[in-house]
Amino acid sequence: MELIVFIFITGIISFALMYAGFKFLPLEKWQMMGAYPLKKEADGNWSARPLTFYGFISGFAYMAGVFIYLLLSLSILNDYKSVFIAGVPVLFACIPASRLIARIVENKKHTFTIGGASFFGFIIAPFWFLMAEKLIFHNLDFPVIPLMCAMISAYAFGEGLGRLACISFGCCYGKKIEETNKFLRPLFEKFNFIFTGNTKKASYESDLENCSLVPIQGITSVLYVFTALFSVYLFFMGYFKTGFILSLVVTQLWRAFSETLRFDFRGGYTFLSAYQIFALISVFYGIILTFILPDKTPVPDFTKGISMIWNPSVIIFLESIFIFTFWYMGRSEVTGAEIRFYVKKENI
Repeated sequence: MELIVFIFITGIISFALMYAGFKFLPLEKWQMMGAYPLKKEADGNWSARPLTFYGFISGFAYMAGVFIYLLLSLSILNDYKSVFIAGVPVLFACIPASRLIARIVENKKHTFTIGGASFFGFIIAPFWFLMAEKLIFHNLDFPVIPLMCAMISAYAFGEGLGRLACISFGCCYGKKIEETNKFLRPLFEKFNFIFTGNTKKASYESDLENCSLVPIQGITSVLYVFTALFSVYLFFMGYFKTGFILSLVVTQLWRAFSETLRFDFRGGYTFLSAYQIFALISVFYGIILTFILPDKTPVPDFTKGISMIWNPSVIIFLESIFIFTFWYMGRSEVTGAEIRFYVKKENI
């Protein structure tokens, strides 16, 4: 019963956030949340570095995804050491990979790719789990498939919420409605995103300000969060392979298909973009893993997982992830700002 209540409440909160995000985040005022001064210029103003809602929302999404991973993995492992050694190195490898892969694929130094980062993390995770089992835990029957299920479910949930960040910054944007398939056009004429503000990526990169665009980010949010919550349920019912395959296939096949509805540059000049190739490789790679990885089936305990998360050290760790991600991804390098300080003499 506690599991159903948790999934229901998490779903309600998530979809409330998504509803608000779809309504407000395309607006210009919801891109920048502040700035900090860097250098005083000759005119008396300060050049400044913008702080974006993209970073704030990304930090929250990373934190939420790690929360799901900790909940699931702590419910099957008996100590914090095993959980953190298994998952944290993969997480922190993905954060710099999000920028490095974007630089390689898109030839852009100041952008991020969640698709590339997730692909990198998904490829290295099983090798890291097996290596940790041999070298650190000394063959203590490490549940690799359940941990992969926990990780892919956490990824789906985190990216689902993280797509709200893309709405705020105007990136990962879709095609104009009139350029879509005639069968999909009536749907998108009712549900679309219109970005306002010349600092939105859709505006400065493709001159799509005030245009009705396919709501790729919104569809991804709803689909991924719903899939993640269902996979969490399957995990606690003991259907680890099913939950793993479900989240993997849904997220990666949607990523491959959604590329056909996007207008931004996707890192490829051939029939398939680089990210479509990553997604299709991930599906085949994941299915193969279910046949070759050890098939251990521990009994998950939801109550134990929740109680172990409710720990000051874990809470501080989650907050640290939020702060680090916000600082790393929220300091915009493709937009600028100027700040003017002055004395309000009437208030002296």
